[in-house]
Amino acid sequence: MPITARDGSRRCLVTGAFSALLALCVPATAQPPANTPAAGAVEFDEEPFRIDSIGLSMLLPLGCKAEGGTAGAKSAMTISSPDNTWFCNVQNPRLNVADRSAKDFLKNVMTQVLKQSGEIYIREKPGDAVAFKGEIIEGQHTVMIGPVAAERAYLKLPGQGSNPPFIRGYTIFQISSSQFATFELVTTEPLFATAKRDYETMVGTAKFEDPAQVNADRAAAIKTGLKVFERVDEAALRSLIQDQPERWERLYRPSPTGARADDEEIGYRRIRMGIGKRGDLDPSRKNPSAADRQAGFVIRMDARLLDRAGAGKTGFRTVDSQAVYFMTFDRNEEAWNVQNAIREGKSSPAIFSEIGGRVAKTMSVEIRTAGASPKSIHPIIQGDGYINRLESLLLPQILIRSGISADCAFYAYQSEKETIRLRRDFLEQPSDRPGMWRLSTRLGDTAVPQVSIYNANGRLIRTELPKGIITEPISLQELASIWKGKNLPMD
Repeated sequence: MPITARDGSRRCLVTGAFSALLALCVPATAQPPANTPAAGAVEFDEEPFRIDSIGLSMLLPLGCKAEGGTAGAKSAMTISSPDNTWFCNVQNPRLNVADRSAKDFLKNVMTQVLKQSGEIYIREKPGDAVAFKGEIIEGQHTVMIGPVAAERAYLKLPGQGSNPPFIRGYTIFQISSSQFATFELVTTEPLFATAKRDYETMVGTAKFEDPAQVNADRAAAIKTGLKVFERVDEAALRSLIQDQPERWERLYRPSPTGARADDEEIGYRRIRMGIGKRGDLDPSRKNPSAADRQAGFVIRMDARLLDRAGAGKTGFRTVDSQAVYFMTFDRNEEAWNVQNAIREGKSSPAIFSEIGGRVAKTMSVEIRTAGASPKSIHPIIQGDGYINRLESLLLPQILIRSGISADCAFYAYQSEKETIRLRRDFLEQPSDRPGMWRLSTRLGDTAVPQVSIYNANGRLIRTELPKGIITEPISLQELASIWKGKNLPMD
């Protein structure tokens, strides 16, 4: 039973090789995991969740989503379970006079929450509360999270109307002489056992580093990224787009023999770039508005992937993606429309879509998943260093034209995580490849890097993706010959 006060949309994943390609190939898609963990087990996402303002890194249960952001030194994040049966608020409040330690802080929190639950009076003592409607179901106690001590407790609060009682759990860390990190679990009484297991296991992975050191490293990389974009204006972007208006790329897993006939074909994509208008996001509209006629840069991506991990009797599912990205010439506005269709055999395709837009620092994204209610998210753009989705696709060429060999960092929206994350890009000229550029990209601070080789003009030579998958440019004629020779569907 979901917590009705929260959005009930589930987060969906695609397993196998397809998930490794989401970041660079198909921006938004969805399917539930092919395998579910054994009862009682908690399966974690591979990449840690981070809040650098407090030096926190923590593993999230698979499928959980984090939303929120930071303002200065303060952060407020909400982690929600895939089925929306619990959520966890993470904050970093400052010390005040009454809260001299984590024990004092939790004691005061519990008192305030119990008071808010309602007070009980008796006739003999009018005006003098004798109890609270809420109750303590697990009293305050100290727990060790690795080498760090934390305070924990659980409260039960009355439900509203016919709703079951709510459970709130608290784990409080004192991370400095003047600052705490608080983890608040919210669920309902019938779901408490499973939620408690997930929550305590998740919090048990928490690690804290010196936030000053973490932020200094990140700030230096962001500063370098900002320096790169000082030279990026409308003329520079027009030049990049005109340089290579169209290309095809092949995605495959090389065979031990080195022969193309023995390679495992993963997919292909076609990329087209040019000048267009906002209405190109949905050319089927019969009555375009004034906004639809707004001019800007447009990138179209059409991709087909073969998802063997989630396939049934046919051996693979075909995943077709059509994506259009728009950005105004002044870079202040952007919009995108991604439509994915997953089909197995001759069955009707399952359709998934993501439509997003941004004006200045306000972003809104609507995600539609087959079999689920639509959901809207509003990712928060934190500080400087944000690049929009179209610029993310042009980033290798932008970096190469800058000629800056350094570690750069940028904030960018990533569909597969449904949030804005920091990506790191390190550009260098390798001594073993004269005249070439090597770009290592991590779509998250701890993500596995994707390594690409470009020529001096910024043309892609080869990209090595996780799990042994290679991306290379190819002509349509060569691509068709390979796929038809292996009896793979291209229609």
